[in-house]
Amino acid sequence: MTRKAPQIVCCFVVFCGLGSVLGGIEAATPIFRSFYHLPPADAGIILSAFNLGGIVALAFLCLPLGARWPPTWVFQACFVGGCLGMVCTRQVVAFIACCVIGGAGTGALIVRINSYIVHAFRPDSTRMLNLVNAAFGAGSILGPLLDGVGVRYNLAGAAIVIAACGGIRRLDERGGGIAMAPPQADSRPTRWAGAALSFALVTVLYSGLETGLGTWGSSQLIGLGYSVRSAAQTMSLFWVGLTIGRLWLQLLKGKIEAARLFAICVITSGLAIFLTMTSVTALVGYALTGFAVGPILPTLVALAAQRVAAIDSVTAAIFLGEALGNVTMPLVIGFAVARTSLSSLPTVIAVVACCTYAASRAAMRGTSAHVDQLLPESGDHSGRAVG
Repeated sequence: MTRKAPQIVCCFVVFCGLGSVLGGIEAATPIFRSFYHLPPADAGIILSAFNLGGIVALAFLCLPLGARWPPTWVFQACFVGGCLGMVCTRQVVAFIACCVIGGAGTGALIVRINSYIVHAFRPDSTRMLNLVNAAFGAGSILGPLLDGVGVRYNLAGAAIVIAACGGIRRLDERGGGIAMAPPQADSRPTRWAGAALSFALVTVLYSGLETGLGTWGSSQLIGLGYSVRSAAQTMSLFWVGLTIGRLWLQLLKGKIEAARLFAICVITSGLAIFLTMTSVTALVGYALTGFAVGPILPTLVALAAQRVAAIDSVTAAIFLGEALGNVTMPLVIGFAVARTSLSSLPTVIAVVACCTYAASRAAMRGTSAHVDQLLPESGDHSGRAVG
């Protein structure tokens, strides 16, 4: 662990910075709209551009790129350059272009760091993945607070801190990126593609539990009689619970295997959401639901790493699925709620949880043959990379 310490500290710092920027951009949309004189209907283009960059980068990293990814400093440069560009430019077109570049760097760094943790803490990286992703959640809470000092200070500060993280280049000390697992003799590209698609589908659905609920929860609370401010404050408990949910796993010390933990969290989230149906229990309901949702995504990454040879590409596919789900699932949930009523939101989320669990079971059944096929080459690389 001592030899890994610089890289691990770097992972925490970078994830906190990434979360701060993304959370800050989401919260600062009205500020950007005012500064660039955007009409209300076009205000969402800024966050959409940032997310588009992430989707493009994730799609690129899903490709079987021979034996290597680009070195991590390329992703670092995209993020830093994009953020500094957003700080310096005064032209809206240039600002949006910088959002795309910064988003690409963000998406790539998220996958690169998760992939590094998987390699460094095999065979079971569940606890460390949850801990590192909790840092991203903490940054997402910190970002809107820093916006109160100044949005550009938040962007510039995160860019400078991440640029100064020398340890980020030690994530691929040999300079060529982490080695990707080549196809097994019995693991043809069709199987790799099937594994990537099956795990990506799980995260598309999972996004309904996180982003979908986060998007529509406030509206449901207002329907229960909460004021707009009270609804927003109550929903903040969902995000706090999500971060705490990733932290508490450190107390378990590996006592629950990843597959069982994933199932418990998905099922618990589908049940806990019904506590939000009344104004009396909504406070507890959203906090408990966030607590259950928190470990789902990092645990899924750990599960995929235990079952798929091409770990890096499938990790990218998982986060690509999440990014696509963040766009589509709020719309799907909104359509379902509009066809019924806001009071049906807990039922809709419970259905999404059931679908997520069913998709995860299908993904694990489809990849069960790969459990014992982790490549020696990949394992050897892991040791060299972290040492």
